[in-house]
Amino acid sequence: MSFFISGNYRVTIGGQDVTNRFRPLLKDLKVDRSAKEASDSCSLTLADKDGLVFLPQERMPVSIDLNNQWAF
Repeated sequence: MSFFISGNYRVTIGGQDVTNRFRPLLKDLKVDRSAKEASDSCSLTLADKDGLVFLPQERMPVSIDLNNQWAF
């Protein structure tokens, strides 16, 4: 099952809320919920033409809330 969001969301990386930094750059946010044993995944597409977004370290915990409900 896949969700696309265009409204109320919050993105937290490594315990830090980055929503306001991502908001003007976010082009797409998807959360894929897998059935049974498979892993869930999410993807964020940012329009960062100047390369100014600091990317988190590998394996940094990411949390996505959609419409005030935990989604990932």
